[in-house]
Amino acid sequence: MNLKENWIQETLNSVDNIKRTEVSSQLAERLSNVSFPKVKIIAMLPFVKWIAAACIVLLAGINLVSITQYNKTITTNQTVSNPVYSEYFSYLNTLK
Repeated sequence: MNLKENWIQETLNSVDNIKRTEVSSQLAERLSNVSFPKVKIIAMLPFVKWIAAACIVLLAGINLVSITQYNKTITTNQTVSNPVYSEYFSYLNTLK
C-alpha cells in the first residue's frame, strides 16, 4: 500500500475503539424535565392565499406601468431639451 492508503486505513481504524459516554443521572433528569413549547400550525385559507397573490401581481403591474411612464417622460424630455438628439436620432421614434 502506498502512503495515502495507509493514512486512510489508520483514519478508519481510529474510530474502532470509541465508546459511547455515559450520561449523568442529573443531566438525564434535567433533560427529561425540559418542556418544549407546543407548536400550533396555522393554515391559511385558500382565499387568503389568492388575495395575497393578487396583491403581489397588482403591485408588480403598478410598478411596471410607472416605470414605462417614467421612461417615456425621460425620452420626451431629452428630445425637447436636446435639439441634436431630435435631429440625429429622430429615426428611433419611428421604431416604437
